[in-house]
Amino acid sequence: MCTSIVSNRNKTIIGWNLDILNMEYQVVAEDDKVYIAIKDEKEGWLPLFGANHRGDFVAMPTCWPHDARSNPVSGTEPNIINLDIDLLLEKKNLQEIKQITETSKIASVPGVTFQSQLSDREGNVLQIVPGQGYHYIEKPEYSIMTNFSPFKGNSEQHPWMGWDGIDMRRQFIC
Repeated sequence: MCTSIVSNRNKTIIGWNLDILNMEYQVVAEDDKVYIAIKDEKEGWLPLFGANHRGDFVAMPTCWPHDARSNPVSGTEPNIINLDIDLLLEKKNLQEIKQITETSKIASVPGVTFQSQLSDREGNVLQIVPGQGYHYIEKPEYSIMTNFSPFKGNSEQHPWMGWDGIDMRRQFIC
């Protein structure tokens, strides 16, 4: 189960775990950022998980099951992948992405509901699930996002993982 964790205790600590099944990936370390890029046949290498020297953190687990409300409608709505990349590459800050999220319908890619947990240097967290909503939390004690939508709770069952994984991560962090 992919997991994104932000913990705000004495210091802000971020982390992620990826289950990269049948995907080509690479770890990239540059002077101002480190990230894991996933190869997309159409778009090329996409930096989807990482952190930059400004203190921004990006994690984008896939939301299971797919929610058709996340599909693009017009093709002009902001795309969650681009928003994540913009934060990682410092083209936008967390507050700018929050403002876009508050005023626009955010889309994923057709057939896949990507979701994201973003954080800034101060430990503020923005969770976005296209088609479902967003949560902005000012410096929570901790925030966890897995492959399950935080908006649907445990109302849907996944074929190979369950909510006990979230509970185990929460127990570990607390």
